[in-house]
Amino acid sequence: MNKQLVAALKRRYKSSLFSPQQDGDERGLAGYLSGRVPDDLLTQEMKDAGHNSLLLTGEDVPRYYETIDLLRRQPELEYLKDKELKDLLWRLECEVLVHKEEYKRDLSKLGAKLEEFAAALVRPLTDFEVLIPLQNFKVGGHEIALGDCTLRHFSREDLLEWGFGRHESWERSLRDFADRTAVVITERGNNTNLVAERARRRADLRLHTLRVALAQRDFTPDAQLRFRLSPHTVMRDAGEPRIRSCQHVSPGPWTFEYVDAHDRGYVEYAAGVLGRSAGFPKEFRERVERALYWLGRAVEGEELDQRVALLCTAMESLLSDRSEVRKGERIAYRMVLLESLRGNSFVHPAQLLWIYTLRSSVVHGSGVEIVTKAEYRTMVHAARRTLKNYVDFVGDNNFRRYSDLIRHIETSGEAGQLSEWLGGHPADENVRELKEALDGSISRHGGAEVSPAVGRAGD
Repeated sequence: MNKQLVAALKRRYKSSLFSPQQDGDERGLAGYLSGRVPDDLLTQEMKDAGHNSLLLTGEDVPRYYETIDLLRRQPELEYLKDKELKDLLWRLECEVLVHKEEYKRDLSKLGAKLEEFAAALVRPLTDFEVLIPLQNFKVGGHEIALGDCTLRHFSREDLLEWGFGRHESWERSLRDFADRTAVVITERGNNTNLVAERARRRADLRLHTLRVALAQRDFTPDAQLRFRLSPHTVMRDAGEPRIRSCQHVSPGPWTFEYVDAHDRGYVEYAAGVLGRSAGFPKEFRERVERALYWLGRAVEGEELDQRVALLCTAMESLLSDRSEVRKGERIAYRMVLLESLRGNSFVHPAQLLWIYTLRSSVVHGSGVEIVTKAEYRTMVHAARRTLKNYVDFVGDNNFRRYSDLIRHIETSGEAGQLSEWLGGHPADENVRELKEALDGSISRHGGAEVSPAVGRAGD
C-alpha cells in the first residue's frame, strides 16, 4: 500500500481523536452514523454499561465517507465489494473507539494500527489478456495493431492454444469464439469483473477510432461500419495459456414477459401519465411528450454517460426554459420542490446537481465514462418520480402556462424552507450554488410563503 494512503489515514484519524465531541442535539439532518460494535471488540466495561454500538457525529461523519472514497479509489482494493469495504472500515472505527485513550497517549500505536489495517487489505495486481470477439467485422488473414490492442482471426485451434484447451468447460464455449475476428487487449487489476469492464471500454474506444478512420472510404455506407464488441469476454493471466475467467453479458434486447400481479401498477403509471397529460394545455402536453421521448431513449441506451445525459434532457423538457441560465441548479431544486409539494421524501438536491454536472461534462466534451451505475440509478428514479409529480401537480392545479407553474413552486412555503435548510450546509459548494439560484428565483417572484410542511430528505 502506498505511503500517501497511509499518511492520509493517519491525518484523518489523528484529527478525529482530538476533535471535540458534538452534542447529540446538534447533529442536524443526516448528521450522524450509527452501527453495532463487533462482539469481539466489546470490553467488559462496555458490556457492563450496555454500550454495544458506535455513534459518529460532527466531522467524523464526512471523514468516514471521505475515507471510504479514498479507499475505493485504490486499485489494489478493487476486489472488495462496497459492503465488504464499509464493514472493514466500520470495524476500524470501532477499534479506534475502544482504544481511543490509549491512542491519544501514544500516537505511534494508532499509526501502527492504520498501517496494519491498510496492509491487510492489499491484494497484488495481475496483468490479464482479455479476448473479445467482434460482431460484423472480418479481418481475414491479416492482423491489425491498434495501439495497445490487436485484432486478429481466431480459429478453433488458435483458441485451444490460447487457453481454451486446458479445461473441458472452456471447450464447450468455443462455439461463441471460434472462426471469428476478436480483439485482444491487456488490462491490470485484481477484480476480474472490473478488469473485463475496463478492457471492454478501452476496446470499444479503439473500435470507435477504427470506425472514424474507415469512414473516409467514400464508397462504404455507414451501416457497414457498425461493427461492435460481442457480449462474450474471456481472459487469462498474461502469457499463461490457461483461461482464468469467461463472461457473457448480453446488452439485449431481451423479450419482456408481462406478469399482471407484479406489473399492473407500472402500467397504471403509464396510463395515468398519458391520460392526464392528454387534457393539458398545448405547452404542458408537448413538454410531457418531449420528456417521455427522452426518458424512453435513456432506457434504450447502453452507455451510462449517454443515458444520464438523456435523463437530464428529459428534466429540462419539464422544468426549464430556453432563456434560463444555471439550468442544473434550477432543475435540481425544482425536482425536489415537486416531491415536497406532493408530500414525498426527496433525494438531496446537491446529489441531483452533481449528476447534472456530470452530464454537462459529457455533453461539452470534458469527460467520458464518468457516470457510475449508482448515479444512473439515482437519476432515473428521480426522473420517473418527477414526471409523475409534474403530471399530477399540473393536473390538480389546472395551470394554463408554464410560468404559472414555476411561480407557484418557487413562492411556496417549501421553497422558503428548502432555502433555509440549504443555508445550514455552507461548506458544500453545490449546496451554496443551489441556495443562490433558489434565493434569486424567490426574490424575483417577490418572496416565498412560510409553510410548516416540507418533505424529508431521503437516500
